[in-house]
Amino acid sequence: MNTNIEQQIQDGEKGSPVPADFFPCSICGMMYGSTYTRKRHMKNIHGDENGERLSTVTCPGCPDLFDSNIQLARHCHEKHNDDGVDFTIIEKEFPTLDMFENWKRDMERETFSTLIKRTTWIRGKGKTTMYLCHNAGGNGCIREARKEKERHKRSKRFHKHCPCFLKMTECVKGNIEVVASFGHYGHDLNPVLSKLPAEDECYIKDMLVAGIPPQKVAPRIM
Repeated sequence: MNTNIEQQIQDGEKGSPVPADFFPCSICGMMYGSTYTRKRHMKNIHGDENGERLSTVTCPGCPDLFDSNIQLARHCHEKHNDDGVDFTIIEKEFPTLDMFENWKRDMERETFSTLIKRTTWIRGKGKTTMYLCHNAGGNGCIREARKEKERHKRSKRFHKHCPCFLKMTECVKGNIEVVASFGHYGHDLNPVLSKLPAEDECYIKDMLVAGIPPQKVAPRIM
């Protein structure tokens, strides 16, 4: 494990003094330079208002609220699984970060997912990073009536939340622990936007450099 991360964890656990101009989040431990930025973080990331943690993860298909994406994924599995989408919660462990990265890349390709890093925090167990679906982040709260369904068809980024997520912890012992779900809900999937393997990218670049027209490249990689 990165020695810098380990030192930060040890400092927090063994009572090493925190600089007076830094303020920790009481939920995830991230440090902020002012109480204002800490409060804004706690409200936006944790839904914390006046010391109370609020349920801010909204379902794209109904009014239900949740505390986390894992709860949303379980809810979608139970209530919104008519189309046969796989919302299974995956729990895995890897001995190295490289093995995790390879698995993550394969899963993104297989499920037409693109996960982006949203937040990172450090606690006693290690450094945790949260990845969320890149299609999440819209302004919608509830899909309602025909008008909203039409909007859903036109907009790639329809709803603020998607049950697709990945939570990765780089543990102090050096292993990698993962909890994830690759089921999508609230937006369409576009296989064209999914990440290509590195060897395919090189193959495409070589063909383009060789002068092969783009319209003739596509049939060769389908």
